[in-house]
Amino acid sequence: MRFSLARLRPRHIVLLTVAYWLGLVVVKLGPALVAAWQVSRLPPNHGSMSASLANTLLQVSIAIDGVAVWAGSVSLGALFAWVVGPPVLLALTSRWIRETEAEDRLPASLPAPPPSWHDGRESSETARETKGRRQGSG
Repeated sequence: MRFSLARLRPRHIVLLTVAYWLGLVVVKLGPALVAAWQVSRLPPNHGSMSASLANTLLQVSIAIDGVAVWAGSVSLGALFAWVVGPPVLLALTSRWIRETEAEDRLPASLPAPPPSWHDGRESSETARETKGRRQGSG
């Protein structure tokens, strides 16, 4: 069976989005989660975790006994792009491909017939045929 984005339905897109978010957390925040877990297991006053938001910049730091174990920062715009961007692109691409394939499956419509321009005069052949019928019938 061939993979096609056109076959993705909303539930598939939701599942892929959740899988993407889980992967994003593991890859980008994995070391921070391990450091936070280590600090949470220490006796009181031996570790600290802090987060601050200043001018759309989110900064997080984790320290054990005054030594930084993990530190990270990200702008809110970049964070928004990382979280929302790929799932939205997947959904829009899937919909676009589905619509394109649906248009390809529609039967091609016949072109409109050319307009007939009558200027009030009959063509010479039509006029001869009409006169011949009148003469022969009468």
